[in-house]
Amino acid sequence: MAIDFQGIAFNENDLKTYLAKFINQKQSQNQEALPETISIKDIKIKRDKDTLTISGSFDAGLVPKIDQEKLKEQIGGRSVKDARVIIKGLGDIADVQFNFKPNIPFMESVPRDKNKITFKIETT
Repeated sequence: MAIDFQGIAFNENDLKTYLAKFINQKQSQNQEALPETISIKDIKIKRDKDTLTISGSFDAGLVPKIDQEKLKEQIGGRSVKDARVIIKGLGDIADVQFNFKPNIPFMESVPRDKNKITFKIETT
């Protein structure tokens, strides 16, 4: 008995990264798409002899383009209030929240070590 089976597999995160790069090539310098702001809605795969065609639809949330390394240097060691002003001054930013880990009560400044600063960008 012989069974012939074919399958197609892909990594959704790799697809989102590719789509973000593709969108950013066509975008203005002020905004960008990030893999985490892309949602895949529908994928159709068609295979002929030597050709694989993938089509579908997706939504991409555009966010302000931010140089995260430069921003880490600007807010490192600053008070939360000053850091919030700096971040909101970049434009097109609706809200800024700070989450400290571990959660230390009365923490009022951003760490000086930029390796301890991470950003999570969300779209609405």
